[in-house]
Amino acid sequence: PVTGPETAEDLVFLQTPSLSFQDYIGMQVTMYSSIVKNYDEVYVEAIQIDPEQGAVTTKLEGFYYYYDMFYVFDQQILSWSMTEEVTLTLYGVKDGKTYVGQSYTASVETLALGMLEKNSVAGGNAKLCTVLVDMLNYGAAVQTSFSHNADSLPNTQISAYASYGTTGTPEMSASVKTTGTGSVAVLRDSISMQSKVELQLLVAVDVSAYTAKAEVNGVAKDVYMDTETMGAYGWTVLRVAVGAAEMRETFTIALYDAQGNAVTAVYEASAEAYAKGLLGGSQNDVAVTMMRYGDAVAVYAATQG
Repeated sequence: PVTGPETAEDLVFLQTPSLSFQDYIGMQVTMYSSIVKNYDEVYVEAIQIDPEQGAVTTKLEGFYYYYDMFYVFDQQILSWSMTEEVTLTLYGVKDGKTYVGQSYTASVETLALGMLEKNSVAGGNAKLCTVLVDMLNYGAAVQTSFSHNADSLPNTQISAYASYGTTGTPEMSASVKTTGTGSVAVLRDSISMQSKVELQLLVAVDVSAYTAKAEVNGVAKDVYMDTETMGAYGWTVLRVAVGAAEMRETFTIALYDAQGNAVTAVYEASAEAYAKGLLGGSQNDVAVTMMRYGDAVAVYAATQG
């Protein structure tokens, strides 16, 4: 008979999954790093139930955190996937043998509702409640706008906490600015909100000889040069992830040659600037709820130091 991995009692998480608000919304699990040292490899298998694709499996590699005391695994959750259940199972490999440990199943929605219940009482964190309600409303707006699993919206169970949510349209006054022209034309500059929030520049050149650079407030940001999405047309998309608390921050983005010269115009752009351009259109609710969520995270983050 076929048998699965042997169970290892020491392969346990430190706590139940939590939510993270980074460049994307994530489900996060943590374990003590001392356990990791007992194995040649430790990883988490994440199985997410997508209503269109079925079970989607991802192998998560961990990273050390807080003076290497903890080992953390982070599963990215798309903004339109907050109601989708994810099972996180811990595995360890030692001397070529695989062992299985603890497992949790949850969704962003269920974790958020649990956090709302805990923090909406006396002594709780009202600012965190605002983040959670605005996040769930943002997810619902994205699902509705893109007709993705629109029958299962993440904000249908928040009536008891709705008063924590932000109302009204946030002020949006930023604009996109460019410096220079360069020898390579940018076919389109835009924002993507279908998954994580990204600033994008679309170019029609072979990018192998160039380097994409981005920064915000003088700090370098990762730029992903996507040659697959538009590859059939010979186009490359430069993608820069925007953290939830960075919606109003100005990012500088451009493509550079080996000598450090910008070969495209240098763009100074923010998620706010592109969101402002969506007001009144088909993605109005997405833009508004995104900015509400971003502002709420920025306020909450400031209180956390």
